[in-house]
Amino acid sequence: MNAETLRDLLTQQVQLLNKLDAVLGDEHALLERKQLDRLSEITDMKSRLLDELRHLELTQYELLKAESANPSVQIPSLKRLLAELPQYSDTSVQALFDKLGILANKCRDQNTINGMLIHSRRKINLQILSAFKGKAADAAATTYGRNGVASAIPFSGTNVKA
Repeated sequence: MNAETLRDLLTQQVQLLNKLDAVLGDEHALLERKQLDRLSEITDMKSRLLDELRHLELTQYELLKAESANPSVQIPSLKRLLAELPQYSDTSVQALFDKLGILANKCRDQNTINGMLIHSRRKINLQILSAFKGKAADAAATTYGRNGVASAIPFSGTNVKA
């Protein structure tokens, strides 16, 4: 693989991660606004982008493996390859690699935040559903009474008052 091919693969990965970052931002906005009707569309977009990223990574790996003097030996990480081989010391390749790492971390962090939002929304929805069924969602379920003090929700299935 030459530096130009590597630069092209990294550029494509950066473009895909930028798209993924935008999709994760859209997902976050939908979760914040509680507009859950588009979440399956967002999930499909994320899956397609991640599949494309995996394909590019596999292509990159196969090209590096083909270039290796001993294909049975573990292929070094891209970072190590960039440091060791002069043909990959091009600053634009290094800059793309650095940008790729920053974007990957940003996407991972945003996905974690979105996952926490989904988890908290799910927990709230389960508590509400349990209240309608006349059961506490968990033993530590609480609500605020008229005096503003949190107290355990006494569910008897009848006449719930706060």
